[in-house]
Amino acid sequence: MSLLTAFKVGILRLGILGLLVTAMTGPAGAQSPVLPLAGPAGGPAGTAASAPQSADDGAGLKRALEAAQAAFRRAAATVDLPVGASREEVLERNHLMGELVASLQHTIEATERLPELRQRVAMQEVRTREWSRFPSPPPYSILLVDQLRSALDAATVKVQGAEARVLLLKDQERDGEEQYREAEVARRQSEERAAEAGTEEQRNRQRWRSELAGLRLRAAAASLEEARALRAVTAAEADEQRSLVTLLDKQVAVARQTTHFPRADLETVLADLEHRRTDLEQKVDAARAASLRSRQELTAAQQAVAQFREAHPDGGVAGDGTVSLAALERAEDLRRLQADTDDLAAEVTHRVLDVLAWERTGWQMRWLLLNSGDHDKLREALSEMEILSHRLQAWGLYLENEIERTLNRSDRPVIGHATGADDTAQALQQRQVEILRTAQQAVGTLLRTLSLWRQDLQARGADRTVGMVAREAASDLWRVVQDVWQFEIFSAEDTLTVDGRTVIATRSVTVGKTGGALLFLAAGYFISSWVSRRLGRFAVDRLNAGDGHASMMTRWLHFMFLGLLFIAVLYMVNIPLTVFAFLGGALAIGLGFGTQVLLKNLVSGLMLLVERPLRVGDRIEVGSVSGWVTDIGVRSSTVRTNEGIEILVPNSTFIENNVTNWTYSSSAVRRSVRVGVDYAAPPETVRDLLLQICTRHGQVLQTPPPRVLFEDFGSDALLFTLQYWIDYSQTSDGAQIASDLRFMIRQAFDAAGIGIPYPQRVVHFAPAPAGAQATAEAGGRFP
Repeated sequence: MSLLTAFKVGILRLGILGLLVTAMTGPAGAQSPVLPLAGPAGGPAGTAASAPQSADDGAGLKRALEAAQAAFRRAAATVDLPVGASREEVLERNHLMGELVASLQHTIEATERLPELRQRVAMQEVRTREWSRFPSPPPYSILLVDQLRSALDAATVKVQGAEARVLLLKDQERDGEEQYREAEVARRQSEERAAEAGTEEQRNRQRWRSELAGLRLRAAAASLEEARALRAVTAAEADEQRSLVTLLDKQVAVARQTTHFPRADLETVLADLEHRRTDLEQKVDAARAASLRSRQELTAAQQAVAQFREAHPDGGVAGDGTVSLAALERAEDLRRLQADTDDLAAEVTHRVLDVLAWERTGWQMRWLLLNSGDHDKLREALSEMEILSHRLQAWGLYLENEIERTLNRSDRPVIGHATGADDTAQALQQRQVEILRTAQQAVGTLLRTLSLWRQDLQARGADRTVGMVAREAASDLWRVVQDVWQFEIFSAEDTLTVDGRTVIATRSVTVGKTGGALLFLAAGYFISSWVSRRLGRFAVDRLNAGDGHASMMTRWLHFMFLGLLFIAVLYMVNIPLTVFAFLGGALAIGLGFGTQVLLKNLVSGLMLLVERPLRVGDRIEVGSVSGWVTDIGVRSSTVRTNEGIEILVPNSTFIENNVTNWTYSSSAVRRSVRVGVDYAAPPETVRDLLLQICTRHGQVLQTPPPRVLFEDFGSDALLFTLQYWIDYSQTSDGAQIASDLRFMIRQAFDAAGIGIPYPQRVVHFAPAPAGAQATAEAGGRFP
């Protein structure tokens, strides 16, 4: 493994070390089989430091660490290159030894920490399992609920972070196992090459490379065991936090059942906010004083630059060599950056003071929401809380943009090449970011607090009684009506006759009038629908009208009643018809062009209603459409074909085209089936069989009776026609009935021994003349 490969291994270890700093995790007991850490005795450092095979063997780990540290110190103290080694390989050896020492140290730390963590997990699980109630009786303070929910959120975040680290460590462990296998193969191959070396120089070289491969193997094994130990520690921490989350969930559920927010708790919160406000005001005063001083220093620096330029027009350095223009400009830039930073601190601190004031208002609103029974005040407080949330979100977005702009600012002042000035500028810019992040944290905390408060209100809203909900809805409705009832949408001119004189008056069309008209129309619509349905049932039950005809009459009556209702409602709510005057021209054009076909179909529908050439349930044929009429509408009718497809046919089609109505006067329709039999079959027997078949079929009408016609003497068979009647009012399928009859005819003929012939031809040859026959026998030709 080259130095570049060792560097890649070091990058992998950096990820493991970062996880160690954050938290050490990994599911306990989920380790893969322990890989041997021991290698050939006598590594590149002269002494092999091998890790023990078990992470629980603390003493073995410590002995391995001491041996590795001693070997690392000896290798670092050695100046000469080992026999057969290159300088790059020596650097790699030192790097691997450092990696081995670090891995052993971290493995020991994780191994020593694991028993304590597992004990804490067991204790936490016991507390979670045994907890049932709080020491004090209910009701519980809302402040306690807030504390529990904050702890629950923090524990949940820790669990999520630990689970993410466990997944990352699993990936790193798989990578470590792969590196260990590669290092093991490389060591075996190196040992084989060392055994095959011929000269002394080759043996020394291969021996060194074999020892270096063994060190790589031990470093990879130690790194792998370190990842396993870290994963076990992290898993224990995750288990502890999961148990804590379960406990906090139980406590929050119990505390939220009976909560209260007494005035004493509110006073405690307000006193704490007042104390924080006093501290912030002092910080604001200090920030403003610092900003004033920074501005004064900036002014002095600008004056110094101006005086220097006036005294030295050519720039450069002063006569005594102590002051230069560049130094003065750097000082000016630093003063400007300092002034901007102090201004930002004063402004942001003042804004945080505003946030504190908003938080105070939020607590007072919350107390009012939880203790007041005045629904109007509750809604007002909720509205104020929503406004406050929107303000905080807007300011949080502003702070986020400012932080990004400060970090990625492209117009930073060029301070110069002085190291101290550059460090000061970077420190000031970092301070700006910290100031902005402090304000962002305060805004985010208050936003999360408001979110929890809204959740409380929603939970309380779920427990409201029906009476409370009804009173709130009535109050809301009444307030909305009061706000919008008198709002004028537009005005219209109306002509009135007063004392025989024509007066043009302007009438306003308000929301109240429009709403009243809509309410009347809605009520009239339902009344019209009810009356139309009753009239339709009356026509069917008492006047013996057909269902289709009654349905069509009901629709026309419904539409006419709605038209009259619309005009009546306009007069009832005092809305003049002149409000629709601006629609006159458009309606005229639409009626003349756009609605021509529609009006034609409407009139055709009215004619179908009056003349009744077809009804619902009739079987018709019009053009290429054949099927059952399932609905007759105002504009179009619906025809269902034999394939079950419903076709919408405009009503004008039934007026303008020839329509075949199979059930116009009677639903009985005659159909026929033709059949041919052998000439040997008795015609009377065939007739009797066909009539018996019609008698057996349940959908063939017996009145009028079926009949059999001896149709013709065919060239191949005796032709018979069976004529029968079916009732289409029972939605009979004529094709299916004809098919059934043909099956029955075939079965009856087979049973009676009557055959159905296929086409055939009989050819008769006339006898040849005597002379022609003699000539043919002699082999001659016909004349």
